Order: sequence, then structure tokens, then C-alpha cells
Amino acid sequence: MDLIKESERCMRTSRVVIVAVTLGLAACSSKSPTSSFTGGGGGGGPSGPAVTVADFQFSPDTITIAAGQSVLWTNNGPSTHTVTSDNSSWTSASLGAPGGTDPYGYPTGGGTFSHMFSSAGTYHYHCSIHAGMTAVVVVTP
Repeated sequence: MDLIKESERCMRTSRVVIVAVTLGLAACSSKSPTSSFTGGGGGGGPSGPAVTVADFQFSPDTITIAAGQSVLWTNNGPSTHTVTSDNSSWTSASLGAPGGTDPYGYPTGGGTFSHMFSSAGTYHYHCSIHAGMTAVVVVTP
């Protein structure tokens, strides 16, 4: 009986380590020092306009901000999504669905991602999981 309990404890510890390493790798792979990601809901970077990710769309699908502002994306839908620039200059890790579960069966909050746009321009982005999900950030000087 003690062997079974010890085995279960080791499995739980292994899951925690795997999740921590995965999140660490996701943070290290960010291509922009002005992006942030949180697997759980809330938090995540400087304040600014928000985009909701749900029902296989970004809402609003076009947002206009001033240079130096950040946009915060929050997944409120039932599926996992990403926020990925069309030119691959920035991307989020997978944004989990609120109330969903991770690959190990643990509950997740809605994922968030924040990115600061320092230069004026038009930035097209998409969900790398769902090809039809596209949107635009217009940054004014």
C-alpha cells in the first residue's frame, strides 16, 4: 500500500515539474521582450486596449492604438488559441480556455497575452491553431 502512495506522489510531482518546465520554455521562446503570457486568467503586462478571444474569432477584429501602448488578449472561449503575428515577430503560448483542463487533467483559467507595440504600423495576426481566425492591430504614431 505504501508503494502505491509513493508512486502517486511521484506522479503528481512529475506533473508539476513538467508544467513548470513547459511554462518556462514558453517564456524563454518569446521573441519580444515586450510580450507577456499567463496561463491563468488575469494579469499579464501593461494596461491598454483588450481583445477577447472566443468562438473562433478575435473581438474586435481590428483595434487602433497609439505607439507605446499594449494590447491584452484574453481567451474567454471554449477552445485553446494563440495570438501569432503574421510575420512571426511575436507570438503567445497556447492560451487555455477558461474552466478547461491542461494535458494532465488539472483545471486551467483563461489564458492571457500582452504585447507592447513600439512602432507605428499595421500588424496582422492570427491563431496558429485555427487558420480562419485573423485580426489586425493598427498602431498610430
